[in-house]
Amino acid sequence: MTSFELADLNKIVLECRQEYQNLPNELDIKITEELRDILRRQITVILSNGASVEFSDYSITYKNRDNLVAILPSRWLWIASVFQKYASEYFKYSDLVIDIKERLKLPKEFLKEFPKNAEPVNKTPDEIRFEKEIFQELQLRNSSNATSNYNLVKKFLYERTWWNFGSGKTLDRADAYDSTLLGASQVIAASSDKLVTLITAFARSQELREEFEEVAQEYKTGQTASSEDDEELEQKAQNIIYYGAPGTGKSHDIDKNTKSNNSVRTVFHPETQYSDFVGCLRPSMGEDGIEYNFKSGPFIEALIKAFKDPENRYYLIIEEINRAPAAAVFGELFQLLDRDNSGKSKYSIDINDKDLLKLLNAELPGRFPENKLYIPDNLSLYATMNSSDQAVMPMDTAFKRRWKFKYKPLDFSEAPTGNFNISFSKDTRKSISWKNFATAVNTILSQEWIPEDRHLGPWFVNVNEIKEPKNAQKTLTGKILMYLWDDVLRHTERSKLFYPDIKTFGLLIKKLENNEVIFSEAFLKKLEEELESNPQNTKDESLKPDGVEEDTAGEN
Repeated sequence: MTSFELADLNKIVLECRQEYQNLPNELDIKITEELRDILRRQITVILSNGASVEFSDYSITYKNRDNLVAILPSRWLWIASVFQKYASEYFKYSDLVIDIKERLKLPKEFLKEFPKNAEPVNKTPDEIRFEKEIFQELQLRNSSNATSNYNLVKKFLYERTWWNFGSGKTLDRADAYDSTLLGASQVIAASSDKLVTLITAFARSQELREEFEEVAQEYKTGQTASSEDDEELEQKAQNIIYYGAPGTGKSHDIDKNTKSNNSVRTVFHPETQYSDFVGCLRPSMGEDGIEYNFKSGPFIEALIKAFKDPENRYYLIIEEINRAPAAAVFGELFQLLDRDNSGKSKYSIDINDKDLLKLLNAELPGRFPENKLYIPDNLSLYATMNSSDQAVMPMDTAFKRRWKFKYKPLDFSEAPTGNFNISFSKDTRKSISWKNFATAVNTILSQEWIPEDRHLGPWFVNVNEIKEPKNAQKTLTGKILMYLWDDVLRHTERSKLFYPDIKTFGLLIKKLENNEVIFSEAFLKKLEEELESNPQNTKDESLKPDGVEEDTAGEN
């Protein structure tokens, strides 16, 4: 006899939903190499019919045998990690029911009648035989709780709303499991059926659950670096990449720890090369004509400053590090990124460029007697990264492993102030604060499972861009709406945010300039909710001639 016990499916679903709501962080989670390997093994077993799966740092791509693609954000891993509990319990019921149906050699159509909305007064002979066999099986598995288990199975068969959340699928259908999982997790986004694969993988693999829990811990605490790392930030040199949505203040955080006289700043772009970063021999005009001298790049410039002043901290700041092939730009300097306990490079490299060696010996005589280059313990490398940028280039795992990542969440507790005039109907416009507008946009994007690093950060716009009404409307048109239309919603149904009849960006701007409604009902409703929860000096107004409306908005 085994210890077989069924759980209350309704209770499990409600507990899962509450657990998900209570998560301190439901953002996209970085898929580490270890987590990726386990996910690949588990998902490959579940997939069939020539389907395949690929991974990036923050998404999972499914491709079927017809090369049709579904891209899932990594935040779905949070859902899968929670609702796998429901999946595991559901299988106990469905496996039992299907096993008994097969044992009794009942036709497949038999399960088409289940689950019912209520237990019938008069049952068919097959239904009576079916119930009797189920009870006998439950007694064999565990006689001590056979009755309570049997009562739960009857609820499974005769009380659809108890477990079949929002689904009309019957137990004879192969997709009954998929349907009830999506109903339980309350997911309605496109490609949502692929979430079932993730949940099933979590339900089947203890190894996957443990690995995910280990990765998730730093997100649950609201950090991607431990408190010990934060303390070390002020104690020794480090390599840190700040990442998050555009406008979250990544560069601002760096500026709080650096000054213009102790830092060197550069920006990576797709054409950035090793010679730009380190330096190279370049021509210049001398007294006797053209001369060739080694011109330092930002890395060598920062290195020399740090070596010359070992008592103080120095910083090399790299903006948009993932807009260039970073590993190629660093080249052999890649080796120097490993740090020892003091913050100095654990390994050194040979200075093979004679012109570079000549420059270093001139600037730092006697510092490199063995022609070995290293990063000193007073030079930190700080970088920013926005993974939502469509021009980004992926960084390989070996390169990323040599950096610490510090996530910047969306936080509108501090944001520039300014208002936009938004049409809610033909006759009504409202002056909406930037904070309320951006928060409503982000809510809609979240409901569409668009990764947070593509949302609007509080500093996506600056004070001067939205302080004056005229500038605010220009910023809305030429910066915010363009970003949402061309970048964020390029491959998504735009009607979730914009009015359904608007098919081009040109028409969007034309309607905006004519004071027509350009946003969807769902978005306008979300704006109303924002206004209720975050009141501001906002009022409904009848449309007025241009200029009058702006003067009124400027008072708010």
